[in-house]
Amino acid sequence: MEGDSYYLKVAKGPMSGLCNQIYSLCGCIEFCINSKLKKIYVDSFLMEINTDFRCPLSEIINLKKLNAFTNQYGIEIIEHNKEDKHKESPIKYFGESANPKLFTKILNNIPFLEKYEEISKKQIKYDNFNTIHLRLEKDAIDIYSKEMGIHPDVYKKICENRYIHCIKKYIDKNTMSILLTSETDNKVVEYLKNNGYRFTTTQKTFQYRELNALVDLLTGVRCNRIFIGSHESSFSFTILNRILLKRQEEFLGFCLDLNKYYDFYRTYTKDNYTEYINNNNIRELIYIPNGGEYRNY
Repeated sequence: MEGDSYYLKVAKGPMSGLCNQIYSLCGCIEFCINSKLKKIYVDSFLMEINTDFRCPLSEIINLKKLNAFTNQYGIEIIEHNKEDKHKESPIKYFGESANPKLFTKILNNIPFLEKYEEISKKQIKYDNFNTIHLRLEKDAIDIYSKEMGIHPDVYKKICENRYIHCIKKYIDKNTMSILLTSETDNKVVEYLKNNGYRFTTTQKTFQYRELNALVDLLTGVRCNRIFIGSHESSFSFTILNRILLKRQEEFLGFCLDLNKYYDFYRTYTKDNYTEYINNNNIRELIYIPNGGEYRNY
């Protein structure tokens, strides 16, 4: 930090995906609000993990609209010019927020360029559909299986079974489901095919993974039936919160905690969420916020 300004390296490492970078930006804005800093200099956006393919952040986010939002906190976001002499601020990845409500408010107000929304609408023209964020790509399997200390194949099987459990219980096979994934070689897709479910995947319009991920995210936000995602995923969290922001009626959404040995599901509605825990037998609990309590559902 220099004076009242802050330099943010949006992609904290080579594995920084779309929402990792968005989280980094949101966390920095939250930090600057709390620290009363006035300017954030942002560097470029990483378009493909494990590469150095980058683009200006303004090719992803509408900075004019974002500044209209951050101006209420006295903050201006400026794209970093290589000629600028700002040092990178020593800051960690903002995955954990000191103020979750503020962080979520910022997250819900990140304005992406309209062209990505237009591509999403051209690809998926259904008015009513479920969304399944199928987080079974190799990078996720490798990372989480290593954290749990089990073989990747074993971890993948656990994840597949949990997705299938929720699909069986809550998704009507006659309604359309949109799969958000770059990996379709798995038991979940096989189950959907073999059991007559209506589903489709999104097209990959761009050469780079994180641009396609942005189109997928905006497609997921349009979900108006059931949403199933991964509790570990910032991508799922972003979709879920944006859905809750725009939905007026009751909404059912699941985030599967794939990084546990037992089954754990969080079910979100407009005003409450339910936790499903399966440890030999499924126990269904519901939590009502604002002084409520856990009880049998």
